[in-house]
Amino acid sequence: MYRVRQDQRRQSRNDNQLIPFNHSTNLQNSINANSLGSHDGNLLCETIMRDTTLRNHEFRAKATSTSYDPRQLEFKNWCNEVYPSDPPETRYTVTEAKLVSFLRLKVIGRKCKNSDNEIGESSVKAYRNAVVDLYKMQRSIFHERPLINFCSN
Repeated sequence: MYRVRQDQRRQSRNDNQLIPFNHSTNLQNSINANSLGSHDGNLLCETIMRDTTLRNHEFRAKATSTSYDPRQLEFKNWCNEVYPSDPPETRYTVTEAKLVSFLRLKVIGRKCKNSDNEIGESSVKAYRNAVVDLYKMQRSIFHERPLINFCSN
């Protein structure tokens, strides 16, 4: 049993290694930063950040995806029910109002799967974290900042 835990820790350390940056087709290998104007430099930085965010999402821990993906899908399904007339481009955009409404209407007060008790604070935080992750992805890709204030706990 000790060896299994040790192997899991080693695997966990390997999973947390930095992902090497490979130049995408959008980036040029031979760009000289000194020759770029401020607009071109900003575009380059935005492209690198977008590429990095997408790659981090692609290579994040399996447990994170297992936890976040169904909760994000549930949030999107809720958005389909509540905002059916919004265009798909904005329907799933995370805002503070949408997050709070989703948590109050669909999550808080929900019964546990195996008992008649309500789900606990940690489950509610797991939903919040999943939706915040979706927000961060949207902000990185689309450069939108729809949320003003998020609680950090």
